[in-house]
Amino acid sequence: MNEVFERVKGELKARKFIPLILSKDFIKELWGTVSDIEKEIRKAIEGEKIEKDDKIYESIKKFRDIFRERIVREPLSPNLAKFIRDVLTIFYNYLSAVDDQEMKEEMLILVRLLDGFLTLNEAIAISRELIDYLRRMMYYSPPYVELSKHYLETLLNECEEP
Repeated sequence: MNEVFERVKGELKARKFIPLILSKDFIKELWGTVSDIEKEIRKAIEGEKIEKDDKIYESIKKFRDIFRERIVREPLSPNLAKFIRDVLTIFYNYLSAVDDQEMKEEMLILVRLLDGFLTLNEAIAISRELIDYLRRMMYYSPPYVELSKHYLETLLNECEEP
């Protein structure tokens, strides 16, 4: 487990994943969450009972959502996939220590998604999410597209006038 913490912290220090991590705040928050989890897991290893910390839990939920979106909607480099897998492993171990079965299962699903080993039901659920997202995006026209259409119509009208 120690090596996973060291790998994640090393990658965050190196900031190799700037396309994923768009701001220094993201890096700081993930670093803080991983550090807090590391302290809690060390307590658990020493035999101390740990309770679910709301701050850590909310951060895990936030990063779970970000990582799920990246995993499902964007191709990932092998290094980025390994980084995300390591972070999810840290989250999973914390959730195991505080005995949160539901969130543990969500972490496992994301790891299996990264590894390409989903059950049919999981694949169907993710496909439905992706289809809903694509349906919403299909009818969305960014403002620059509307401006381009108007500009094109104006050019066509000018060309048609004698």
